[in-house]
Amino acid sequence: MQSKCLKLSLDQWIWGPTAHWKLYYSLKKYGGKWASALLAESEREKEYSGIVKSEKNEKCKPCFTQASNEIDANSTYSRQIIIAGVSKNKYRSRDKFCFKRSYSNLSIKNEGSITNDEANKMVWCNEKVININKDVVSKCHTNQLASNSPNEDQISITQFDLENGTLFTVLDGHGGHLFGEEVKVRLPYYLQAALLNKDFNENFYESVFNLIQNSTDLHIKDEPWMKELLAYVKTSNKEFPLLESSENDNFFKTQEKKMEEAIKNAFVKLDIDIINELQNLSKLNKLDTRGIKTALSGCCALSAYIVKDEVFIANVGDCRAVLGKHLNSEWSSVQLTTDHTAGISNASEVRRILSKHPAEESRSCIQYGRLLGRLAPLRALGDMQFKLPNEELRDVFKTMPKYNPIQASKTPPYLTAEPEMFHYKLEKHDKFIVLASDGLWDMLSNDEVVELVGAYIEGRQIDLLKERACYYCVPNYEDLVSSDNAFVKDENVASFLIRFALGGYDPNNLRSMLSIPHPDVRLFRDDITVMVIFLNSLNF
Repeated sequence: MQSKCLKLSLDQWIWGPTAHWKLYYSLKKYGGKWASALLAESEREKEYSGIVKSEKNEKCKPCFTQASNEIDANSTYSRQIIIAGVSKNKYRSRDKFCFKRSYSNLSIKNEGSITNDEANKMVWCNEKVININKDVVSKCHTNQLASNSPNEDQISITQFDLENGTLFTVLDGHGGHLFGEEVKVRLPYYLQAALLNKDFNENFYESVFNLIQNSTDLHIKDEPWMKELLAYVKTSNKEFPLLESSENDNFFKTQEKKMEEAIKNAFVKLDIDIINELQNLSKLNKLDTRGIKTALSGCCALSAYIVKDEVFIANVGDCRAVLGKHLNSEWSSVQLTTDHTAGISNASEVRRILSKHPAEESRSCIQYGRLLGRLAPLRALGDMQFKLPNEELRDVFKTMPKYNPIQASKTPPYLTAEPEMFHYKLEKHDKFIVLASDGLWDMLSNDEVVELVGAYIEGRQIDLLKERACYYCVPNYEDLVSSDNAFVKDENVASFLIRFALGGYDPNNLRSMLSIPHPDVRLFRDDITVMVIFLNSLNF
């Protein structure tokens, strides 16, 4: 039986979302043999990459016809996978570089191949359409495609009675899915408590739970954290219960600024509460295996609170929100958030962290583009290993004999759960908002995503797929372009984005990408979570 064989180009290692730890552990395990294979593959790519003129325009495009013919003819198991490094527009945190497309050969057994129908079912498996019809929001399309097992991403949509606001949240977990699951359940209640004005209801502290419509988690009323939250709100005398500012400060702040600060404090309090609970359980010797896994994990969070024609966005980590505008018959993108990573596009985030620690730690705070050489996002909820002193961490993980705190951690905290806030007033030309985890933005740029959603709205999905199949010279693209059944039309725009991110303009490539088993699939992509919020102003 043929074993799985994985060959990755050097370029793929460079720009991959988790490149540093993959390269380190791979080279540590396989040594110079793997390194030589990577370099040899890179040299072969240079020989195979050519430039051909497009028949439709004067733009240049890479031709991989020769490369595709290099698949091992003696193996019936090999199939080529083209990684989606294809954007001519800005990449996430890589906007100063031009990355050529990289490709890899993955040898898999015949039993692992899937049909077109099976591939479509995998793409459509988790798609949902939620009709909102609240103020400016009409509906929302969502979908998820897991890379980890289980999926570490989470989605949450919550309608509030308060001013008819709606909360949309995308969570991207790391180190496990458990902390993200806790945040998914609790975050809507913390935000509702933070935004609730006493003037709205005399018994406002009792209404925190009831103000969330259609809640099916009735048992949450009896949860200890819910009782503590209600007690905290009850004893608060501030206009915004979780807003910790002086009365004089509040007097000079606009209502929008008050809301932004209330949301900030809700995130921070939620993070502190969960970490304190884990510490207390450890002190009582009640921290079980699930609790330890929760303590070792964390999550990035992106929330958009839309009320009337205003959008309040809170971002912690590397998820991203992008607005799609339609003006003068053209689509354009507006990035509403900043990626909290150590990329070139966000040097201010690196400076923020370095400014909070001694100068002698300037080289250890950020190593290999990661916080303390470990964590890619520079803001996150959870991840207490980056927030607590080593002595406290040893107490929390005392049941783990081999646990050692991060050696580079000298003056914690290095990580914050405080979100960066963005306030935007919607205009008539704003048509939709895309919230997605970094698994999508690793594959597609802002402009590409807006172009794809625009093509979906205008009914040009199949035409766009055929154009890209021709543009990128996929195998047998003449047959694909001439056939009426080569491509399937997605009813859900989130599914269309995921299909395109996996190179869906080449059906063979899509099947191959979806055939990669766990955990090998982590070498190619992250969990992908997409949420597209359609606005009622959608008129052409």
